[in-house]
Amino acid sequence: MNEEAAKKLVERHAAKLDIDGKGGLRAAGEGVDKVQLVKAPAEGIPEVVSEYWQIEEVGRALEAGHGPVAFDAERASGFTYSQRAYLVQLRREGAGSFLVDPVRCGDLSPIDTACQKSEWILHAADQDLPCLAQVGMLPDKLFDTEVAAQLLGMEHIGLAAVCEYALGKSLLKDHQADDWSKRPLPNDWLRYAALDVELLIPLRNKLSRALQIAGKAQWAKQEMEAIRLAPPKEAPAEPWRKVPGAGKVRTPRGLEVLKRLWAERDEIARELNIAPTKILRNQAMVAASQAEATSRRQLLAIGAFRERKARTRIANWARAARAAGRTKESDLPERKKPNKRSLPGRRQWAKLRPGSAERLEIIRFCVHSLADELSIWQENLVAPAAQKQLAWQYAPGAEVEQILQSAGARPWQIATVTDLLAEALTEL
Repeated sequence: MNEEAAKKLVERHAAKLDIDGKGGLRAAGEGVDKVQLVKAPAEGIPEVVSEYWQIEEVGRALEAGHGPVAFDAERASGFTYSQRAYLVQLRREGAGSFLVDPVRCGDLSPIDTACQKSEWILHAADQDLPCLAQVGMLPDKLFDTEVAAQLLGMEHIGLAAVCEYALGKSLLKDHQADDWSKRPLPNDWLRYAALDVELLIPLRNKLSRALQIAGKAQWAKQEMEAIRLAPPKEAPAEPWRKVPGAGKVRTPRGLEVLKRLWAERDEIARELNIAPTKILRNQAMVAASQAEATSRRQLLAIGAFRERKARTRIANWARAARAAGRTKESDLPERKKPNKRSLPGRRQWAKLRPGSAERLEIIRFCVHSLADELSIWQENLVAPAAQKQLAWQYAPGAEVEQILQSAGARPWQIATVTDLLAEALTEL
């Protein structure tokens, strides 16, 4: 099947779906002539709540409010080892906005209790739910404005961009990369934090209407529920291989140096709650590994280890390097990371399963084309991993629906693409 035939096939299947592309946004009021910059919360900057008795008051206020609850959390990525929340922001109609210091308060159960059975609104919920779970807060229902934006085909899905496009209001975004573990938090940071929940409720209402009009409300519900119920991400078995530049290290001894330096740095970072790269740069570790440095002298021959930040702990790095030098040859890491993927590398497909590479090309073309027709991100229509799984497993007579289901596709995705992909693969 050539691209022209595949395109006609996609158009025919798209026409059968009761989906209006971007029509939902248009009908819900898309197209604002003038964008208003929101510089401050309408009710002023809330006081930061930092005592347990105040948490109980916040819980009572939220319980007296009505409708969904807007949530956000600020971490200190790039500054601290911990990925915990250092500030939690909430807003509910009839209650107002609140800024909560979870470090001082510790127990946020009164807030969690007040918000249960209510819908929680977050933007990019998969980023904030893990740190909210650390302080005992888990939603019963979720609305993710980022997911809604993706399903409605918005090109830019950051919160400020979505608010500007859907509401005609723009937010200041000048403190998102700051060190939120800092105390006391500056007043302009608190203004920024309060603004992050200021527009979430009207934004949710606008996007929800648009999803309903476009026929995508059930899609959104399934996607958001999948995020809400997603298990914690597993830590990689060999995290030191994830260091940027690790692929430049070509020898087993060099990889052992990298492994030992990474472990030493990680232990120090965890103990001090400092981001690892603030203790020793990735480039320094890679350079030492490429040089197979196994002594203090060899480390100091590398410019990055003569920098003050690295030199203050040169004894630690030297100890790790010496341990790498003493490791037996038989115990050194393999040059290539052991392949635990469910599928072989793409280069092997033609040899191991003839036709699979061609199937993947037609699957990708159909998915991308249908996503364009439906005005959604292709990753939302069928995840790339599921596309590969289908291309690899498919054989004449196979059930496309079953393969997609086993690959983790949601019911709405299966219902939307199964007939199209089954016909395309049959005609290939």
